[in-house]
Amino acid sequence: FATLFSATAFALDWVVPAPKASPMVLEDTFAIRNVGQNAFIYMGEAWGTQGIVDVTVPNGKFLLVRPQEATATVTEEDGSETSFTVIELQDNSKGWGTHFIWRQPADGNLGAGNKGCFVDNGGAPARYWNIASVGNNVYTIQVPSQMTVDHGFAEDVAYVDGEFLGIQTDHGSAWAATNAEGVTYGIYYDVVYADNPANCQWEFVKKSDIDVYAAKTTLKEVAEQASEKGIDISAAKAVFDNPDATVAELEAATAALRDELVNVADWDNPVDVSDKYIVNPTPTSGTNGVAPTGWTVTLTDTGSEPAPKYASNCGEIWNRAGGKISQVINLPAGVYRLTVQAYTRSGMEAWLAAGTEKMLIATVPSSEVNSLGQADTRFNNGDFVNTMIFATVEDGPMELSLTADSDNGDHWLAWRSWKLESLGSSIDSYKRLSESLSEGWEEEFIDKEYNQTYYDAVTEALSAASAATTREEAIAAY
Repeated sequence: FATLFSATAFALDWVVPAPKASPMVLEDTFAIRNVGQNAFIYMGEAWGTQGIVDVTVPNGKFLLVRPQEATATVTEEDGSETSFTVIELQDNSKGWGTHFIWRQPADGNLGAGNKGCFVDNGGAPARYWNIASVGNNVYTIQVPSQMTVDHGFAEDVAYVDGEFLGIQTDHGSAWAATNAEGVTYGIYYDVVYADNPANCQWEFVKKSDIDVYAAKTTLKEVAEQASEKGIDISAAKAVFDNPDATVAELEAATAALRDELVNVADWDNPVDVSDKYIVNPTPTSGTNGVAPTGWTVTLTDTGSEPAPKYASNCGEIWNRAGGKISQVINLPAGVYRLTVQAYTRSGMEAWLAAGTEKMLIATVPSSEVNSLGQADTRFNNGDFVNTMIFATVEDGPMELSLTADSDNGDHWLAWRSWKLESLGSSIDSYKRLSESLSEGWEEEFIDKEYNQTYYDAVTEALSAASAATTREEAIAAY
């Protein structure tokens, strides 16, 4: 999926076909796309688990959903019961199981009386829906017409003729009023169809079609980087243009370009190698309590909350006496820049590390950010970016990690994306490490008491870096 760090300045005119809509089939796996907004149902806003459509990256963020039948029953005036078939939309917001798209009109964070939806632990009958085709693989989703006030349902959850599940960006939302100047992309079940039909229309897109879309999007992004650096991309274009190209073929073409990009990287022309070396560089989804794919999570204690947790395209370790998320990658010798979006609470400490190199990460007071929904907004704004440069002189394993303070039981560590760039492997790149420290270094000594021996040692190290003829000499000077 596209992330905050994936954009490139150089653009090709390659057009990635949008993943097509398919007929809704029970028990199959889909993402659900709103026609009017051209965006998929995801999670965010209130509590980070409100049902929303994510418009930040078209076709880029989505929940997987499995439609399944259930039987509901209502009691008639004469005491008899009437059964009818409904659809449940099971989702993978926190792993497959008891998670559904469900209605909630009384949530305090969303605002009581605002008929929103959540995507977590919704019980029956709040998770029952009627889904009807309007043609061309387009559907409406609505409270079942049998669930009326006359059948004993409260007005705020009962069927209302003409109201459907949809998007209304000025819909009432306490969360939006506080955090987004009143603009909401939540899904609400009282949107009037006649006011904006497209915003009440939905398409079911198969996971396999989204995988091809994602693979073509990635290939285009990497081809843009390669083309900008003068690399021949004709072979990749042939794969991209093939309407029957498989995900494996698209990924192979992408990997070939990445190999060539690494060979041309240098200090002034960094190359993004995140997807080449890091498994799942945006580790923000999965089953709560289970480490994200490719990563290891180590906890100091068992705590009262499952960790890690995921919501709003963020990951977190919270209410733990320290914790660590890490991945061991295999890197060729070279100079690298690691950029990670992450933070901890003010007054606490957490470190970003690449091997033995480490740095303290950004902090933020709880008065500014106190939920993953709020974290999502700040991450999207480009906040909490932590950057470090490191080098290796030999090919081999390297651990990347975020480690939380172990001295505070309410420690909160949250993250979004990891970006790894190659700054080259030539002797020049290694020498530039020290040169990056040399600008303005003498100012550090102004009006300070210092030992002349120390001053001389710094100048000698800088001279040694400039004169270095091997990686080892450059690293030693650095």
